[in-house]
Amino acid sequence: MSIIIRKVKKIDLTQMRKLANDYGRLMNKVADNTISGFGDWAVPDMGKFFSEALHKKHKLFLVAVDKQKIIGFMLVRIIFHKEGKKIYPEGKLSETFIVENYRGKGIAETMWQQALKWFKENKVKVLQLHVFAGNTKPIAIYKKWGFKPMGLIMKRKI
Repeated sequence: MSIIIRKVKKIDLTQMRKLANDYGRLMNKVADNTISGFGDWAVPDMGKFFSEALHKKHKLFLVAVDKQKIIGFMLVRIIFHKEGKKIYPEGKLSETFIVENYRGKGIAETMWQQALKWFKENKVKVLQLHVFAGNTKPIAIYKKWGFKPMGLIMKRKI
């Protein structure tokens, strides 16, 4: 298996839209197990999201390709915060997805190393991500990558 990690290209969007369906099903499953009963949560239109992300500044959008088939993606971006007169960049791991039969092969790790290099080149010192509490496998990976929990959002019905 010779997986290539590269920046997404406009021509990839057709395949990305198909991959978005798998990603959406996974996110809905995770959401159902985590936030079930707390209103209508839905995966955004990922095809539209991918298309918009392709043109945004301050982002790195990577795909993993095996034999011309996209089998995963990672989107990271830089958001800017203002404190007083100072503006500082913060990196955000926005989306990561690997097709099920390719998981556990180090593909996300390879993409992450490229993203980390990109963040450093862009002088980013702090990184963040959001993950559903019940999404245990990615949480374990993020902890391995050095992320630590910083808060907890709790909900209940009344």
